[in-house]
Amino acid sequence: MHSKARSTTNEGTAGSARASIAVPLYPWDVDEDAVFADRVAALGVDRVAIAAVYHAVTAITPHGSGSRLHHEPTSAVYLDGIDSLPRGGGSFVEAARRLRERGLPVDAWIVVGHLDGARPDLKRVTAATGDVLPHAPCLTDPVVGDEMARLVAAVVDRAEADGLLLEGLSWQRFAHGSIHDKTAGADMSGAVRDLLALCFCARCRALYAASGVDAADAARRVRAGILGGAADADEVLAQWAEPVRDARRASQTAFAERILDAAHRAGADSDTTIAVGPGEGENLPGGDAILVDCWGPVETGLANLAGAPDAAGRRVRAHVDVCGADLVTADRLADTWSALLRSADDLLVYHPGLAAPARLDAVEVAIAHVRTTTRPE
Repeated sequence: MHSKARSTTNEGTAGSARASIAVPLYPWDVDEDAVFADRVAALGVDRVAIAAVYHAVTAITPHGSGSRLHHEPTSAVYLDGIDSLPRGGGSFVEAARRLRERGLPVDAWIVVGHLDGARPDLKRVTAATGDVLPHAPCLTDPVVGDEMARLVAAVVDRAEADGLLLEGLSWQRFAHGSIHDKTAGADMSGAVRDLLALCFCARCRALYAASGVDAADAARRVRAGILGGAADADEVLAQWAEPVRDARRASQTAFAERILDAAHRAGADSDTTIAVGPGEGENLPGGDAILVDCWGPVETGLANLAGAPDAAGRRVRAHVDVCGADLVTADRLADTWSALLRSADDLLVYHPGLAAPARLDAVEVAIAHVRTTTRPE
């Protein structure tokens, strides 16, 4: 089968001693600013993941001489000829061309199971209270699986990327991060947020029942836990906690397998990274690497890496952030990344297009330091 993926040498493939350092970008970071492509290449990174499908966003654009904001009101696709989602205001193809001219392999970054303001025809998560999570498609619904598989296959076919970064292959959480979310003042516990994210649509109720759960009783318990401000989700579900969790894991695995199969059938045959959340990795099959959230203090990142499942031969990539509120210095970044690379194979550094010039200077110095202090080639 002819592969749509371009053939490149990737220093970060399994078995290599050298850590691969990659960055994500939005198309508009570079397709509207050719000079910024030079700046990204100068950071010393090995590859770039450009958003081909992404959720709604209002992004700062601190580089170049043009505008300072880019707004996408809905989930969007950044390639022509794909009708599954609205066409966004940026070009994956043009951005990829500019970065490849500078010698950088380009992956297609696809956010799959997170839909903002688009495709109201696709079933969303319905909480036990009857509330709907508008950003969270129901992974048990076969139409959702069909449409997301079709979307991913179309992106693989048209992007001709060097690899894939797949995000959103698992159930979405309650927290969304929309600029219009007004949820903080309710002081909801983590348990209540988790309970709100449990789907009790008719199909999910049937899924739970097939696992031996009294779905009506489970829904009553969850609703009472939400309204009563529960402190522990498992205590709310009682004897149904484990079978509900197993049923959701099974549906999540089936969804992920469907997406990966669609990608492979479309020609993606190498360099696929799957973003995982806490406890999800063992239920997200396939791929060449897993991406583990390491945002925040180094202790949090190390704990997440320690809690990540057995990668089963896949590389482990630490996802780090340089756009947070804390002051970013080269020394702090280098120390943090070096510590994480004792447990991880690679880094994905979020996000040069959103980072101020001084932060990028710190990133460049930190990458150079990591190259000289971590595993040699």
